[in-house]
Amino acid sequence: MADGLPASQPTVEAKDKVPLNEIFRWLGTYYLHQDKLGWARTQVLLVIEAAVFTGGMSRTGPLSIIFLVGGACVLWLLQRVIRRDWQIRDATREQLLPLLDQRTFKLSPPPEQGTIRGRHFVPVVMWGLFGMNVLLAGLKVWGMWSKLFDGSMWLPEFWLS
Repeated sequence: MADGLPASQPTVEAKDKVPLNEIFRWLGTYYLHQDKLGWARTQVLLVIEAAVFTGGMSRTGPLSIIFLVGGACVLWLLQRVIRRDWQIRDATREQLLPLLDQRTFKLSPPPEQGTIRGRHFVPVVMWGLFGMNVLLAGLKVWGMWSKLFDGSMWLPEFWLS
């Protein structure tokens, strides 16, 4: 134990002696980890959205509105986490590119159709689902208010006919 450091922590001299292939392997593994993490969370987001949509449309009244608005909030939070995963992945990619320039292979081929990639398309889908949840909750609130004001919610049915 030198200078109060535990024996498991590498010293500055040991950090300078890390071979380039170990750095390359670590960056590549970390890049793939962040990429898979982002896509796994995207799948979780879609499953949660299906549950929120089913719960919101199978119920009536305030419970359905709570389902839809709560689901929209969860969707927004998950979308932020996924964007952060992709931000970390892209930063790792930028660190990997100088190492890859020294080799003959590329990390990914150029896109065939411009910028139509998952990182551009998935946020559009997420915001569309968020808007759908808010719109459906708004329609349900409007439907509840219209029943309240025309009397169909609180007047007996025989008075309305």
